[in-house]
Amino acid sequence: MSSNNDFQNICANIRYLRQSHGLSRTVMARKLGITIKTLDLLELGIMPQRCTVRLLYNIQKNFAVSPYDCLSARLEDI
Repeated sequence: MSSNNDFQNICANIRYLRQSHGLSRTVMARKLGITIKTLDLLELGIMPQRCTVRLLYNIQKNFAVSPYDCLSARLEDI
């Protein structure tokens, strides 16, 4: 699996988690520890300049999705 494919999975999964949990952009950004602008970029499939692995930690902490699952597959397909 390529790193670009992994990144696209993360972006799709962030968008899916926000929509499936009915969260606003503000609430989702707060849960992930990022700005709304960074969230918007991620949901568009664009890698923000400042993005760390802390994002994966916060996904696991708030949504019980492991980093491996977030990288390897699209949650909407599971």
